[in-house]
Amino acid sequence: MSYTEIYAFGKDGNAHLAAEVHNAWRGSMAVWQTMEKRYLPQFYNHGVKTTRMLSGKHGKDDPAREVWALADNPEIPMHERISMFVTFDDCLVKAEDIPRVVDAFRKFEGETSLKEQADILEKLAQDPEVIAVGISQRTEEDSIDKFAHTVLSISETFKKILAFNIPKTRSFMHLDTVFTMVDRDKFTVHPNILSEITVFVMELTDGRVSIREEQGRLEDILKKHLELDSATLIKCGSDSPIDAAREQWSDGSNTLAIAPGEVVVYERNYVTNRILEDNGITVHTIPCSELSRGRGGPRCMSMPFVREDM
Repeated sequence: MSYTEIYAFGKDGNAHLAAEVHNAWRGSMAVWQTMEKRYLPQFYNHGVKTTRMLSGKHGKDDPAREVWALADNPEIPMHERISMFVTFDDCLVKAEDIPRVVDAFRKFEGETSLKEQADILEKLAQDPEVIAVGISQRTEEDSIDKFAHTVLSISETFKKILAFNIPKTRSFMHLDTVFTMVDRDKFTVHPNILSEITVFVMELTDGRVSIREEQGRLEDILKKHLELDSATLIKCGSDSPIDAAREQWSDGSNTLAIAPGEVVVYERNYVTNRILEDNGITVHTIPCSELSRGRGGPRCMSMPFVREDM
């Protein structure tokens, strides 16, 4: 059985085999033959109807060159041209261009393996590399060191840990009481921590965990380490100190994201909930008169048993 092999390059420049798709003929060859049938006249070899890809000729006389030239034809839809380019030898796709390639593969019509390859590429682009952990009233710093060493040593995807040092008070007992991710590039945050929070970057270097303090605004730190074009901080209670304090106490920042851009929240935090909706987040509210008395928001009191890849 032949395979189409997909390699990924790590940040150290080394390549590793990321995935294999069965039957390589469903890859490049199928794409070329589909494009040939779609845009070129029927090819004959010694009077026999066949494909330019199997002419047996090489070099300048190889009729397959007519097929490959279609990638440079500006009259052909871009998604088909991209699909052609990716089949060529020594083609490298930058991480930021993977979404364009995935979109092109899924639009390409024909009996090929491109849609399977698109699923693999999308997963590669979304493999998690960063974990956030809080240094709070209920966290031992030694435990974070041990956690970081264990995860970074054995994980195939995680490359770094962002440790958020937040104020040591009961109202900020956990990181997710003041900061949660609600979309790929959007985060709820209690505004009172923005001037006090410190972020440390933990990475594995030569078998040991290195730690350095990150400088700059929180949104810029998130953009850098999550490789985002932008990062939006949604303030709990908006810019009102009174609303922020009241809704943080009833876990306004403790949102449970059930999908990117879709969250479960307590209905009593109406100011924060409205701001979430204004930022394009789908909000599901639940009553909380008894739950909030016991402390803990929707995220604190939920445990996913199964998570689908995003």
